[in-house]
Amino acid sequence: MRAGLFFLDVDLGRDAINGVILGANIRANSPGAYIVIVTAHPESAVITYKYKIGAGDFILKNDIDQMEMRIRECILQGIELILSTKKEPKIALFKRDGSIYTMHINQMYCIEVIPKEKRKLRVHERYGITEIISTISEIASKLDDTFFQCHKPYIINFRYIKNIDIKKRIVYLEKGHKIPISFRCLARLQKAYLYYLVNEGK
Repeated sequence: MRAGLFFLDVDLGRDAINGVILGANIRANSPGAYIVIVTAHPESAVITYKYKIGAGDFILKNDIDQMEMRIRECILQGIELILSTKKEPKIALFKRDGSIYTMHINQMYCIEVIPKEKRKLRVHERYGITEIISTISEIASKLDDTFFQCHKPYIINFRYIKNIDIKKRIVYLEKGHKIPISFRCLARLQKAYLYYLVNEGK
């Protein structure tokens, strides 16, 4: 069985196999699986340790208000764990329509906050633009050192910089993108970009 993402309810009904036993079987056949236990009983966590399920997370049924958010978080964590085994770096995010979208990090030019929209970002990629559900700080935590937050609502990819105008505090990217640089970030940007250029081929 290939690595996958599994949401298991501890109580699957009287005529079904126990979710904990099922989790143990999945773990035995798929060591790389990301298993999330869904239960109404917090004490069930102890049982999962006994059966060596190695659950990646737990979601409580009685916290209805948080369930959707927790499920989204677990889906992204599970997908990213699976993607981490691949050679080309990718991240998984939710699009505005709620579907899951896998992004190739190396193809992302820049990221910007959508004005007056809560938890909405616009990602400029090599082959188009995608709007996603996230915050600038959340997506920044998923990126490597080739990305830099040059202004509160903007993150740029060093790979696609054509020129930096220090006086005007503007970064010019490929495809004509012009991204402002905050005064506070200017010196750090120059230092980080120089470091990137020196180490790019290593």
